[in-house]
Amino acid sequence: MQADSISAVRNELRRSSKKGKPACRGASYQLFATVLVDVCYKVYGVVTECNPAPHRNNHLHALRELFERRLKQGRLYNTPCLGWSEFTPHYFGPLRSSTHVREDVDLIIPSMLFRVFDSDANGKYAPQFRQDLRIEKGVLRYAQ
Repeated sequence: MQADSISAVRNELRRSSKKGKPACRGASYQLFATVLVDVCYKVYGVVTECNPAPHRNNHLHALRELFERRLKQGRLYNTPCLGWSEFTPHYFGPLRSSTHVREDVDLIIPSMLFRVFDSDANGKYAPQFRQDLRIEKGVLRYAQ
Protein backbone atom coordinates (compact mmCIF):
# COMPACT_ATOMS: atom_id res chain seq x y z
CA MET A 1 0.00 0.00 0.00
CA GLN A 2 1.40 3.38 -0.97
CA ALA A 3 1.82 6.21 1.56
CA ASP A 4 -0.86 8.24 -0.29
CA SER A 5 -3.33 5.35 0.07
CA ILE A 6 -2.61 5.03 3.79
CA SER A 7 -3.12 8.76 4.24
CA ALA A 8 -6.41 8.61 2.33
CA VAL A 9 -7.66 5.73 4.50
CA ARG A 10 -6.70 7.58 7.69
CA ASN A 11 -8.47 10.74 6.53
CA GLU A 12 -11.61 8.79 5.62
CA LEU A 13 -11.60 7.11 9.04
CA ARG A 14 -11.30 10.49 10.75
CA ARG A 15 -14.15 11.99 8.67
CA SER A 16 -16.40 8.99 9.29
CA SER A 17 -15.74 8.92 13.03
CA LYS A 18 -16.49 12.64 13.34
CA LYS A 19 -19.87 12.10 11.64
CA GLY A 20 -20.66 9.22 13.99
CA LYS A 21 -20.71 6.68 11.15
CA PRO A 22 -18.78 3.45 10.97
CA ALA A 23 -15.75 3.78 8.70
CA CYS A 24 -16.48 0.75 6.52
CA ARG A 25 -20.15 1.05 5.46
CA GLY A 26 -21.98 -0.82 8.15
CA ALA A 27 -18.96 -2.61 9.62
CA SER A 28 -16.63 -1.64 12.38
CA TYR A 29 -13.02 -0.90 11.50
CA GLN A 30 -10.66 -3.72 12.43
CA LEU A 31 -6.97 -4.21 11.79
CA PHE A 32 -5.58 -7.72 11.45
CA ALA A 33 -2.29 -8.02 13.29
CA THR A 34 0.05 -10.55 14.81
CA VAL A 35 1.12 -9.17 18.18
CA LEU A 36 3.70 -10.72 20.47
CA VAL A 37 3.13 -9.91 24.15
CA ASP A 38 5.64 -10.17 27.04
CA VAL A 39 8.55 -10.63 24.67
CA CYS A 40 12.14 -10.65 25.88
CA TYR A 41 14.22 -8.98 23.18
CA LYS A 42 17.93 -9.69 23.00
CA VAL A 43 19.10 -6.87 20.76
CA TYR A 44 22.48 -6.93 19.08
CA GLY A 45 23.82 -3.98 17.15
CA VAL A 46 26.96 -2.75 15.47
CA VAL A 47 28.05 0.89 15.45
CA THR A 48 29.11 1.85 11.93
CA GLU A 49 30.54 5.06 10.57
CA CYS A 50 28.33 7.26 8.38
CA ASN A 51 30.74 10.23 8.30
CA PRO A 52 34.49 10.51 8.93
CA ALA A 53 35.61 11.07 12.51
CA PRO A 54 36.23 14.69 13.47
CA HIS A 55 39.86 15.35 14.43
CA ARG A 56 40.64 11.64 14.04
CA ASN A 57 38.86 10.81 17.30
CA ASN A 58 37.55 7.30 17.87
CA HIS A 59 33.93 8.45 17.88
CA LEU A 60 32.56 4.92 17.30
CA HIS A 61 34.07 3.79 20.60
CA ALA A 62 32.56 6.83 22.32
CA LEU A 63 29.12 6.12 20.83
CA ARG A 64 29.24 2.50 22.01
CA GLU A 65 30.19 3.60 25.54
CA LEU A 66 27.41 6.18 25.53
CA PHE A 67 24.87 3.50 24.49
CA GLU A 68 26.05 1.05 27.17
CA ARG A 69 26.03 3.73 29.89
CA ARG A 70 22.49 4.84 29.01
CA LEU A 71 21.35 1.23 28.83
CA LYS A 72 22.58 0.58 32.38
CA GLN A 73 20.92 3.79 33.62
CA GLY A 74 17.66 3.07 31.79
CA ARG A 75 17.90 6.42 29.99
CA LEU A 76 16.34 6.05 26.56
CA TYR A 77 15.20 8.56 23.95
CA ASN A 78 12.08 6.45 23.24
CA THR A 79 10.67 3.35 24.87
CA PRO A 80 11.92 0.45 22.76
CA CYS A 81 9.41 -1.66 20.86
CA LEU A 82 9.41 -3.73 17.71
CA GLY A 83 6.15 -2.67 16.17
CA TRP A 84 3.35 -0.90 17.98
CA SER A 85 4.26 1.35 20.88
CA GLU A 86 1.33 -0.10 22.87
CA PHE A 87 3.32 -3.33 23.27
CA THR A 88 6.57 -2.43 24.99
CA PRO A 89 8.85 -4.77 26.95
CA HIS A 90 8.57 -4.89 30.74
CA TYR A 91 12.35 -4.78 31.00
CA PHE A 92 14.99 -3.21 28.81
CA GLY A 93 18.59 -3.33 29.98
CA PRO A 94 21.72 -5.44 30.07
CA LEU A 95 21.23 -9.14 29.45
CA ARG A 96 20.26 -11.01 32.64
CA SER A 97 21.59 -14.46 33.44
CA SER A 98 18.10 -15.56 34.56
CA THR A 99 16.59 -15.02 31.09
CA HIS A 100 16.20 -18.11 28.92
CA VAL A 101 14.77 -18.74 25.45
CA ARG A 102 11.30 -20.32 25.31
CA GLU A 103 12.02 -23.10 22.86
CA ASP A 104 8.33 -24.08 22.64
CA VAL A 105 7.52 -20.97 20.54
CA ASP A 106 7.36 -21.53 16.77
CA LEU A 107 5.50 -18.90 14.73
CA ILE A 108 5.38 -17.26 11.34
CA ILE A 109 4.91 -13.49 11.32
CA PRO A 110 3.13 -12.55 8.06
CA SER A 111 4.69 -9.09 7.71
CA MET A 112 7.05 -6.98 9.83
CA LEU A 113 8.58 -3.54 9.39
CA PHE A 114 12.27 -3.95 8.54
CA ARG A 115 13.42 -0.41 7.82
CA VAL A 116 11.81 3.05 7.92
CA PHE A 117 14.32 5.15 5.96
CA ASP A 118 16.23 4.45 2.74
CA SER A 119 19.65 5.15 4.28
CA ASP A 120 21.21 5.19 7.74
CA ALA A 121 21.90 8.94 7.81
CA ASN A 122 19.66 11.69 6.42
CA GLY A 123 17.45 9.13 4.73
CA LYS A 124 14.06 9.65 3.14
CA TYR A 125 10.92 7.93 4.38
CA ALA A 126 10.77 4.65 2.45
CA PRO A 127 9.45 1.82 4.66
CA GLN A 128 10.51 -1.72 3.83
CA PHE A 129 8.76 -4.82 5.13
CA ARG A 130 9.81 -8.46 5.41
CA GLN A 131 7.23 -11.19 4.90
CA ASP A 132 6.86 -14.62 6.49
CA LEU A 133 9.48 -14.16 9.20
CA ARG A 134 9.97 -17.27 11.31
CA ILE A 135 10.30 -17.57 15.04
CA GLU A 136 11.95 -20.94 15.51
CA LYS A 137 12.45 -22.38 18.98
CA GLY A 138 11.76 -18.95 20.45
CA VAL A 139 14.26 -17.03 18.31
CA LEU A 140 13.58 -14.48 15.55
CA ARG A 141 16.66 -13.70 13.48
CA TYR A 142 15.48 -10.42 12.08
CA ALA A 143 18.36 -8.56 10.45
CA GLN A 144 19.78 -11.42 8.42
